[in-house]
Amino acid sequence: MTVINNRYRIIHRLGSGGMGIVYQALDRLTGQQVALKQVTVNSDDLIFNSRTTEDDFRLALTREFKMMASLRHPNIISVLDYGFSSADFQPFYTMTLLENPQDIRQAANELETSGKIALLIQAAEALAYLHRRGVIHRDLKPDNVLVASDGLVKVLDFGLAVNHEAFNTAGTLAYMPPEVLNGSPATTASDLYALGVIAYEMFTGEHPFVTDRASKLVHDIMQAPVDFKALDDSPLGQIIQRLLQKNPIDRYQNVEELLHDLYAVLGETYVQSSAVRESFLQAAAFVGRDGELKLLMDALTRSMRGVGSAWLIGGEAGVGKSRLLDEIRTRALVQGIQVMRGVGIAEGGLPYQIWREPLRSILLSTLPDDWEAGVLKAIVPDISTLIERDVVELPPLEGEAQSQRLEAAIISLFQRQEQPTLLILEDLHWTFESLRVLQILSKLVERLPILIVASYRDDERPELPAEVSNMRHIKLKRLDESSIAALSRAILGESGVQPHVLELLQRETEGNVFFLVEVVRTLAEEAGSLDTIGNITLPPSVFSGSVREIVLRRLSRLPQTDLPLLRYAAVAGRWLDLSLLTHILETMHPAENNSYTALLEWLVRCGDAAVLDVRDDQWRFAHDRLREAIIQEMPESDRKHAHHVVAQAIEAVYPGDEAYLLTLLEHWYQAGDVVKEATYAIRAGERFYDAGMYPQARATLERTLERVKGREDTQEARMKLLFLLGNTLKMQGEHLKAKGYLTASLSIARARKDLNAISRALGGLSNIAYYMGDIDAAWKHGRESLSLARVAGDLHQIGVSSSGLGIVATVSGDFRAAKDYFEDSLLIYREMQDVYRVANTLSQMGALHHYQGQYDVARDYYTDSLNLARQLNHRSLIALNLSNIAEIQYLQCHHEAALQGATEAASLLRESQNNTMLAQVLYLLATIKLKLNAIDEARAHVLEGLRLAHENGATIITLLNMLGMSKIKVYEGDPTKAANWLGMVKKHPASRQFNSEIQELSNLLGQHLDAETLQAEIEYGELLSLESVAQSIFDLE
Repeated sequence: MTVINNRYRIIHRLGSGGMGIVYQALDRLTGQQVALKQVTVNSDDLIFNSRTTEDDFRLALTREFKMMASLRHPNIISVLDYGFSSADFQPFYTMTLLENPQDIRQAANELETSGKIALLIQAAEALAYLHRRGVIHRDLKPDNVLVASDGLVKVLDFGLAVNHEAFNTAGTLAYMPPEVLNGSPATTASDLYALGVIAYEMFTGEHPFVTDRASKLVHDIMQAPVDFKALDDSPLGQIIQRLLQKNPIDRYQNVEELLHDLYAVLGETYVQSSAVRESFLQAAAFVGRDGELKLLMDALTRSMRGVGSAWLIGGEAGVGKSRLLDEIRTRALVQGIQVMRGVGIAEGGLPYQIWREPLRSILLSTLPDDWEAGVLKAIVPDISTLIERDVVELPPLEGEAQSQRLEAAIISLFQRQEQPTLLILEDLHWTFESLRVLQILSKLVERLPILIVASYRDDERPELPAEVSNMRHIKLKRLDESSIAALSRAILGESGVQPHVLELLQRETEGNVFFLVEVVRTLAEEAGSLDTIGNITLPPSVFSGSVREIVLRRLSRLPQTDLPLLRYAAVAGRWLDLSLLTHILETMHPAENNSYTALLEWLVRCGDAAVLDVRDDQWRFAHDRLREAIIQEMPESDRKHAHHVVAQAIEAVYPGDEAYLLTLLEHWYQAGDVVKEATYAIRAGERFYDAGMYPQARATLERTLERVKGREDTQEARMKLLFLLGNTLKMQGEHLKAKGYLTASLSIARARKDLNAISRALGGLSNIAYYMGDIDAAWKHGRESLSLARVAGDLHQIGVSSSGLGIVATVSGDFRAAKDYFEDSLLIYREMQDVYRVANTLSQMGALHHYQGQYDVARDYYTDSLNLARQLNHRSLIALNLSNIAEIQYLQCHHEAALQGATEAASLLRESQNNTMLAQVLYLLATIKLKLNAIDEARAHVLEGLRLAHENGATIITLLNMLGMSKIKVYEGDPTKAANWLGMVKKHPASRQFNSEIQELSNLLGQHLDAETLQAEIEYGELLSLESVAQSIFDLE
């Protein structure tokens, strides 16, 4: 079965015509059936609105497709997607598939006169919409005016036509007006003539002329009078007669006049829509970015040869970033390049939001293995449908390992990409965790056929380039005077370069494209049309550079009754969710029968007012500044209410859907409902924590904790928030702060007599005490935690507490107790099928035997743990096992193998930014380097480890690196300083687990100092504090 561009699976042929062939196809990306039209006509014979003699055909056609895809009206068929087949560069576009439609003549046969007029009105409404958008249909005929099963008229194939000289059949010629047959270009009057022919057939059952022979048909259309005897002299008959006049001047001058008369026949009044000049304004020429476009086009060409690159486009809102991205997208499509797009979302977007749609696209062409598919299912829930096989989601990992595994799977998929690809990422200023993937991928694409082009608002997040330093940065400045003139000419013609026009545009906009287009739009409204702007006396000022004034102008075009829903839509986000808005509309007007139809009509009105537009088959606000200004215009009480309405709607339309968790958190926060906010903040904090996204977890929890302070109705929520924040800070290495939050959570838990919460808080405090070197407190908290967990029957916490106590017992030298704790923990985790914790406990059991000098047994445990960790792609656990095995190799004098393992471990930990563990591995690297006599390298490693451990409050690892610094001092010829530092470490209560390292260093010092001197210097060192010694080292460096 043929598949076009890996996305559209052809099902069967629906029909063909002069322009091409239409197929029914399955869109694998959406799962929807669509109509796919391949344009097979010779390029010289295709006529369309935006074509000029200078344009490259495919480039011009792509722009025409883009325009067609932006149009939405209940009575026109929606163009969903477009492009060129990667196999043969055949242009195609897809449309909504109509089930068993009739052409308008067939549908009219079954109706009374009023029903036929209703169909004609719908067709005319479609033409009115197209004409307002500057689109002439050019090929209106019954085959292109279909009636769906619900009675809605759908006009299709608008904007494209075949040159009648190239395709000279009666079926095509029968609806052409005399002036087009005579060589004149098609106009709106041409479309009205074609509609008149269709109307004649609908009401008489036959064509105005004999259509058997093309040559006679052409003669009759141009010369012969129409026989109107079949029509009476009623108002309807007079309407059709006027439509079929030979001279375009004698026809209706616009569709609105026709609609006025048609409604009058039914005894109704036609309400005219506000006409706008959007086709010229939205499709304004791309000017003033020649240098930037050349850079990107050169990069696109290189990417087609397998040498990719990554570019970051920055600039203020409205400066033209989206226009630049759209232009490079258009040019990529022309060359058959696969284009993917991801968009950052401000309103509580999902984790890895910007990668979700690109991943769905790439999965159509690059099949993942079972592991990748299982990982990616977390952010691509429909992956089974996309790759057409069952996918089992892998169990979640703890902390940062979850995000590391996901990022590895994303990167792996892109690394296997063979087809030239343009990846567009918009609005990076709203993204956070997604940037880690982008930073890594931006380096890797240098060996891949992938061009990445991303945009961000530098007035929103100026520091972003430093976060993605592997990308090349382009800053878009405002248009200069010559570019303003070029854009003005493109929109207004020659009147656009008149000095007084240019002076106004320069003064009012200072080269900001968003403001420039808005000034022209405003002037056109006052002048009556675009081409008469140069003839009016221009005002001294259109607006004072205020987005607010722009918004008020646009909103003034809408009925007041349309504004409440628009405000709810603005609060909900830039991209409109039609299911959500339909629910809100039903809530606002419960008596209405068809809210969805009312919504479609509202969308068209907002589109006509240039408030909304369509991109990639989705309605959105025409510019985010418009949406932001609408929200800012609302009084605070109305804003809060709007967030409340949107939040309730999401809960109703998507009950229990985790995808909306962060969105709901933000809406309830903005609505001022603290209880609801706390509920979602806890769930969001857990999600961020589980994914290892600690900065996001911290920000979320801290914000809500501040708001629940002192409230009696949120004490349980406060307890959970404190616990989550304490654990988050622990993972960030801020142990003192973490201890404070966990202690506060424990206090509330004890007051509430919540055994589970008490046990978990104590477990966290035990772990912190261990890292801070307070072994006695670690024992105390750990034992109480385990005891309460057993009483509560909390299997998970029993495992966690047992494992923690096993570590404490190991460093305390109670190896029998440690073995029992670890075995209990291992049994529970195996029962729970928690692979990560099984692997972690195996590593801890390895450490137990390691401490006892049972190196072969220890290595076996480490190896088993390593194998599981590699299956999970858990970088931190892989690194831990590699470093432990390397330490055994070092102790067994296999120094080169030890160096290789420790180096790999350090590399993994740098990638995952696990600085506490990295500091421990750096000590091992320094020890190995000393044995290899690379003293300078050893010093660099241990100094970095000391800094990292100290900064993160990891006391034990700080002490370990202090022993490393002491050892280096001996090698550097300063045994006295080394003995002082050894004394400081020995005195510290957490030093007991370093007995072997302390003994090794004492033996080394004994080779340089006599016993009496050594003892004296050690005793002096016992008077020093860890903080003062560490600071003195940093000061010297």
